[in-house]
Amino acid sequence: MTMTTTLIIERDGTELEAECHFVYHKLSRGHRDSFGVPEEPDSPAYMEFIGATCDGVEIELTNDEQERAEEQALDEMADAAMDYPDRD
Repeated sequence: MTMTTTLIIERDGTELEAECHFVYHKLSRGHRDSFGVPEEPDSPAYMEFIGATCDGVEIELTNDEQERAEEQALDEMADAAMDYPDRD
């Protein structure tokens, strides 16, 4: 699943809106035998940073900015999941 979040960053004393792009990889279950015993380990869910743009121009983020963007994207995804109606 691809995700985009907007992060406010500072460059040369000016606040800019950076669009940060990610791919979310959900948990992947390892192979199980016919009895359900794991033969391969599960792969954990993770977020892959693709890049960031500002006004359509690709920019570099610091490690701190990239971590903040990832946390913000995960928070937005969790908020969206909470807003999803229950299926009863």
